[in-house]
Amino acid sequence: MKDSKSILEQFKKLLFVFAIVYVPVIVLLVILSLQAFVSFPYFSIDPILLIEDGKPYFGFLSYIGILLWCSTATVCIYSSFILKKFNCESEWIKFLLASGLITTMMLVDDLFLFHEYIPNYIPINEKIIFSIYGIIILIFLIRFRKKIINNTKFLSLIVSFFFFGLSMIVDVFHDDTLAFHYSFEDGFKLLGIVSWFIYFTGTSFNSLTSLFKQSNLDNKN
Repeated sequence: MKDSKSILEQFKKLLFVFAIVYVPVIVLLVILSLQAFVSFPYFSIDPILLIEDGKPYFGFLSYIGILLWCSTATVCIYSSFILKKFNCESEWIKFLLASGLITTMMLVDDLFLFHEYIPNYIPINEKIIFSIYGIIILIFLIRFRKKIINNTKFLSLIVSFFFFGLSMIVDVFHDDTLAFHYSFEDGFKLLGIVSWFIYFTGTSFNSLTSLFKQSNLDNKN
């Protein structure tokens, strides 16, 4: 009887997941299959297969950066949900959720290169797009400045911005005028992403550790 109830509960939860996850994915697949502007394989196959004589190592460092963006966003958002589940300090929840959403913004842009392609369709300069990103991040830093300064080890975050800044400075120079241009530009960018990953995953870890310590103390008392 207990097993039957357990299976029934799982089935109900599966229906909920199906409604909010599977249905949108299925709808997206149907739309992409029926639209006549772009052949479906261009949406589904690995990009490396679209390159003549493509090699497995093409985009190696870029893929690492994408994985780090994605990992950071996942950890931050998931941690905020856990903290909310246990009714923790709302400022921590808001901070980690906002951190995850901003990281997701950077992930999506880096993955689909919106800053490169949007100007081809909309009369907007690439610098304006980066400025918008910068303003969003600045608002985030101002909004949570007390939490960042008082409750986190923010040196890694400063290092992250330092490397991102160096990458943008190198980007100003043409690859013909600076030796190892791409090594510096993309290398600094990757170091910035790594520092970003270290800061936000470490902050998430510390917030959850504090929660579990407090929970253990409450149980002992």
